[in-house]
Amino acid sequence: MTQKPDTDISNWIRSIQESTFTAPAPPRLETEQTRIIATQLLAQLKPHTGGFKISPAQDHDYEILTLLYPCFDASEHMVLIISSLTHAHKFDLTDFILPIVSIEGKDFHCASYLFPADLLATTEILRIDESELALKRTRYEWKELFNQALPLDIAGSLPEKVPVSKTSQTRSVLSFRTRSLLCFSPNTQPLHHMRAYSADIDGEIDAALFVPETVDSLLILSDGATYLTDYPLLEELQSDKLTATTAVLFITPTQEEKRFLLLGKEKALSNWLLDTGLAWVSTFMSIPQPDRCIIAGASLGGLAAAQLLRVAAHIAQKAIIQSASFWWYETDPATEGSALVQWSKHNPAVSLDIFLEVGTYEGYLLPWNRGFKKLLIEKNIAHTYREYSGGHDFACWRAGIIDGLRYFFS
Repeated sequence: MTQKPDTDISNWIRSIQESTFTAPAPPRLETEQTRIIATQLLAQLKPHTGGFKISPAQDHDYEILTLLYPCFDASEHMVLIISSLTHAHKFDLTDFILPIVSIEGKDFHCASYLFPADLLATTEILRIDESELALKRTRYEWKELFNQALPLDIAGSLPEKVPVSKTSQTRSVLSFRTRSLLCFSPNTQPLHHMRAYSADIDGEIDAALFVPETVDSLLILSDGATYLTDYPLLEELQSDKLTATTAVLFITPTQEEKRFLLLGKEKALSNWLLDTGLAWVSTFMSIPQPDRCIIAGASLGGLAAAQLLRVAAHIAQKAIIQSASFWWYETDPATEGSALVQWSKHNPAVSLDIFLEVGTYEGYLLPWNRGFKKLLIEKNIAHTYREYSGGHDFACWRAGIIDGLRYFFS
């Protein structure tokens, strides 16, 4: 196939860069409609407690999420945290701050939102003083703030100023289709652990390896610690005959600030795997052939998965690429989108297969990932592509990893 001239690919990249948008905040019901639902919810709760309820909307394509929490002080805010959607509106959280509503003579933070019925989302609540909220400026300050959010609970107890949640998980994931909190089984599988240095990031990488009784494939997973703690997935993989024979290598930089180097530097991940990681894995199991090895990652990890497939297909010929940061540049902003330029010039010497997905709430990342899909089609590279109802959210990516493995092995 004739390659696009550099000028064409540059113009195309520029058109993607201009496709910026932010997913809109979810619509809220009128106060009186909210009060009716909230009064019903209040009757189900113990005194001085808060909670949430998902109920059907008139339009069957939507569900209503109602949140109700006691108001202890006029200066405090309760903020609904929907993973990535709230973050995108962080400089104006008006639509996510629960209004104060009087119900049966008492003040509550209360709102009813309309969400798509097929939405899957990490959903949490943050209680914060209005003055503290006004001080947040940098990305890291906002990230630190959002990390203080607490999981929802069907009958969450809030007897004091500081909210308390009874949920057993560190994060709460709402399935609007089933109107419930999802409960992930904690990992009980035995793991091998190792910490080793990477020259590319000038730091150490933590690795954990799960080896099933029978191995016929290997999943290499970036941000691995997250899938062992907040969003565990091993038990579900083991319960499915399609994935029960998949070994999993969980990879996480010891220092969080080194993540952008491990996943954003073109060959950092593949170099570490070739120099250290796979040799360590081979002491516990035979490494499957590359067509039975899958590299998986999300966000910057999605970019790393795509780049590994391009530069090191002798490691893995399959990839689960989720919400990939194809806009990423290492040092020079003028090189934004260089990964897509590299892929436009790449003709794989071996057969590749890719599971590619991105969320409908992901704004800027949508056109970048659609652009990568366009390249895969032009190059006739085997793939499947979907846009899921959700955001930049490990809950969605966890589901995608499982679905991706089923896609490869069904």
